[in-house]
Amino acid sequence: MQVQEATIQFIFKDTFKPYRSYFMKNYPTAHYPKGHMFNMSGIPVSSLYFLLEGEVLVYTVNQDGYVRFIGSHEKNSIFNLDSFDQKSDAVITTQAATDVEVIALTIEDILHASSELEDLYKDFLIYTGRVLRLMCHDAQIQSINDVKKRLIIFIFMYIENNNSLTIQLPQYKIAAAINASRIQVTRILAELKKENLVELKRNTLVVLNKEGLHDKLL
Repeated sequence: MQVQEATIQFIFKDTFKPYRSYFMKNYPTAHYPKGHMFNMSGIPVSSLYFLLEGEVLVYTVNQDGYVRFIGSHEKNSIFNLDSFDQKSDAVITTQAATDVEVIALTIEDILHASSELEDLYKDFLIYTGRVLRLMCHDAQIQSINDVKKRLIIFIFMYIENNNSLTIQLPQYKIAAAINASRIQVTRILAELKKENLVELKRNTLVVLNKEGLHDKLL
């Protein structure tokens, strides 16, 4: 099974860095504390947000309250693309994982900025496509019945996006990302640790042997 993790964005960061000064100059900034809900599944939203500092998590919540982690936004990214269609309820939930600084934007603001910034419209379309690729990739991964394979694919996707062999996520969040129980993830990671493929620390996973881990997908 081939893993094409490098083509999928999991952590969105610095995509709009060239436009940061423009948005800061022309639009007001706002600060929100850790835990603030920007977007809630089932409720209409009206704003996009340019994330200046901090981290925002994206996840889904089903009717039974089950949370599944999808991805994260870091500085110089735009989140809440759900607000494109303001007549429909949001599908995803976005929440501040840290204290954050943001700029609230409307679609009209993006269109106006695009008339002044030559490459913004193109970059925004590409960015939207990357978000859609993540959603499609997520749906594909969830169709894999083998929890171990889902976990390993997630690990590869994360380390490639973060350009690091270290994953700083608690196991319950990893479990939510791959639609598995925390017990399943803990058991599988213990097996991988025993085989010296990963190292486990508090809320941290370090990949020790990428090749050996990849062989588990074959």
